[in-house]
Amino acid sequence: MMINVVTPSVVENLVQLTAMRVSHCIEMTEIVANEGDYHQTIVVSKLKCLLLSNLQSLTSFCSGSYTFNFPCLENVVVAMCPKLKIFSEGVLSTPQLQRVIKQETYYQNEYWTGDLNTTIQQLCTKKGGSNGLPNLTISDTFSNLIEIWKRNPQKFLELQNLIKMEFYKCSSLKYIFTLSMLLSLDHLGTIKVKECSIMEQVIREDEEEATTHEFTFPKLSCISHVPT
Repeated sequence: MMINVVTPSVVENLVQLTAMRVSHCIEMTEIVANEGDYHQTIVVSKLKCLLLSNLQSLTSFCSGSYTFNFPCLENVVVAMCPKLKIFSEGVLSTPQLQRVIKQETYYQNEYWTGDLNTTIQQLCTKKGGSNGLPNLTISDTFSNLIEIWKRNPQKFLELQNLIKMEFYKCSSLKYIFTLSMLLSLDHLGTIKVKECSIMEQVIREDEEEATTHEFTFPKLSCISHVPT
């Protein structure tokens, strides 16, 4: 039975580690083992991306009161970790981190409250719906989300409450919206498209949807496109 991945001394020696993905480990309760030497400072110098997925028993990244320093960490993704309550009991330094993504079945939400521990606590109190920051991120990281968006975007619950949408490295997406979808986006303020190599247009107008109606985006203030 595997209840953790590494010891504190081992994780600090992974000096070339840039991404860590831990998934489908049913009995795992923490990622870094608690060995009791709480005076230790653990520096994970190059880690940029951490993904925790389908860990039914996970309660924290580490239950020990170590000091963790992640100078390069930019992305934290949490999916289907129902018992996760806190990241770590000790001091945390994540100067580059500005969001934690929680993946649900049909969508992702972004959360950020200023630090990693309180953000984890916040997102783990949210039970479904888009009740966190009303932001939606679609990317190749979760290819199933792209397929759902292409086939039936209305499955993304509470679309009308979104204020920010980001499409990042969606290598199979040719457009974002149909005309019928625009009726649900009254609160949308920001659209960002980045590194979507075959994207042809933001709004697709099919012949059967052709209309002379005027669509308005009363709160849209920013459209950003970063080419491949």
